[in-house]
Order: sequence, then structure tokens, then C-alpha cells
Amino acid sequence: MPKSILWLRTCILLLCLILIGCGNAQTNTTQEKLEKNALNYASFVKKLQAVGVSGTKADAQNSDFFSGTPYGLLIKGERVSIFEYLTSEDAQNEAKRISSQGDIIQKSSSGSAVIDWVAPPHFYRSGRLIVLYVGNKQPVISLLQSILGPQFAGGV
Repeated sequence: MPKSILWLRTCILLLCLILIGCGNAQTNTTQEKLEKNALNYASFVKKLQAVGVSGTKADAQNSDFFSGTPYGLLIKGERVSIFEYLTSEDAQNEAKRISSQGDIIQKSSSGSAVIDWVAPPHFYRSGRLIVLYVGNKQPVISLLQSILGPQFAGGV
């Protein structure tokens, strides 16, 4: 095989490898941008403020069931627990452990916890957050839905 053809094939192979590498870098950059813009605790609080609601800091409840960083807010006089995760994928994986009715939470290593809530639980997931409201105040439910979207588990 002539050296010129071998040289041409080598150049084409190198060019392909460079393009593949650039494609992966672009995908990673896009994913990083999406993750950076994913809803987190600080942006959740800003969205509350944008609609004229100020949340008062409170203790997060039920934090022993979740691995995310716990935050608590009193919103319209009702306690809301917020769990923030490093990535949206982490939040999504954690959400999969919650039954559709919100009464069973699979433990990460073994067994599950069956919970008898004092009021209907409402679980929301958006971006890097899982938000839990245990109650039945429609203004709070409507507010959370407007910011986080429909609940993924819990009572009606």
C-alpha cells in the first residue's frame, strides 16, 4: 500500500477521533448547563418570592427518609420540606423509592417504611428538588403545583 494512502487513512482516522471527542465534550457541556439551570433550593425560594410569597425558614421534617440536603419552609402557614440533591438524576432516583400513594418509602439498602401521615402527603419533583407537603390546604397545593408541576406521588 502506498505511503500516501496510508497517510490519508491515518489523517481521516485522527479527524474522526477528534470529532467524536468534540461531540462528547459538547454533550457534557450541554448536560452541565442543564444541570446548572435545574431548579434548586435557592431558585425555588426566588420563584416563591416572584409570586409574592415569602417562606419562613423552619425545620425540615421526615429528613431521615431522604438523602438530599433538607430544608424547611413555612409557606402560607404550612410546613413544607424540601430536599436538594447534587443532580436532577439523584432526585429522580430518590423519587422512584416513593410509592404512588406516598405511604411507602423504600429504604436505600433494605426494607421499606410504611408511613401513616397525619394528613395527605403531596410529593413534587423538579430539577434537583423533591418537595413534600403534608396537608390539605388548597392554596399551598396550588402554589407548589404552579412552581414545581403536578405531584408525582401522594394524596389527592
